[in-house]
Amino acid sequence: MMNSVNWLSRETLFPAVSQILDKVDTLLDIGCGIKPQNLVVPKVHICCEPYSEYVENLQQNVNALTDRSFLILQATWAEAVRVFPPKSVDTIYLADVIEHLDKEEGAQLLRETEKIARRQIAIFTPYGFMPQCHPDGVDAWGMNGGDWQEHKSGWLPEDFGPGWDFYACKDFHPNDHSGRPFEKPYGAFWAVRNMGTESDRLNAEGEALFQSGNKGNACDAFINAIREDSDNPNPYINMGVLAWEYGSAEMGLRFIKAALDIEPSNQDAALNSVLMLQALGQGEAALEMTRFYSQQFSDNAQFRQLLQEMEQG
Repeated sequence: MMNSVNWLSRETLFPAVSQILDKVDTLLDIGCGIKPQNLVVPKVHICCEPYSEYVENLQQNVNALTDRSFLILQATWAEAVRVFPPKSVDTIYLADVIEHLDKEEGAQLLRETEKIARRQIAIFTPYGFMPQCHPDGVDAWGMNGGDWQEHKSGWLPEDFGPGWDFYACKDFHPNDHSGRPFEKPYGAFWAVRNMGTESDRLNAEGEALFQSGNKGNACDAFINAIREDSDNPNPYINMGVLAWEYGSAEMGLRFIKAALDIEPSNQDAALNSVLMLQALGQGEAALEMTRFYSQQFSDNAQFRQLLQEMEQG
């Protein structure tokens, strides 16, 4: 089922999206034209632009920017996605790009970006088909890139698969590329997808299996998630709970301690460690740990309540 669309005004659309875009180390900006995106400032900003005149202007524009390192590649989107291995960049950014491709070609681009991005994909495009062409070959910047600026497809949120979030404005484009008012403004939207790691996917699969009562396959999924990423604390927590469900709080506690070694501030792991100590009859250790976590996580009501119950009991 498609996620709902968050409708925003022209003034609030970009600021709202900037708040949900991750701060990342590497960003691949495909089809950026003459200016790189500025909603996210990564450490390394890779700009892919196929048209040579745009590349020359792009290089001049980024030379003055010192807040990040730039790598400029003259490449089509198809060449770009062949160059980058799976999960090789944090975020892929496509602003005003997919509407310049045929629908089938744009859908293929989306599929390829999902293979490359580790963290997020951010796409900005008109809401539905918005006509744009340059019969004289001159674009809005006065360059000879008119053919590159023709709109060939229109996109709506339902054209995207599951896992995307949408932020839209109904009247974002009141004028065409020449500044002439449209008879009726065209909308625009952002589609943002958060990419979980393979370990996260396996962990989520295990949680679904556990909830359905299939504990054996859930265990396999959690173990595979740990093998995929031994620094992900969540499958350790789930293995700890699963071991406890099978009657071994001692083994469960070992998994929980492993999760806390990875992420000492993980409150789920901390809470389960206290509960498992209680189950093992180690009341004094559980009380001491609860006092510690009640101070460390002072806004967590569960620890305060648990501490109150322990001290009263």
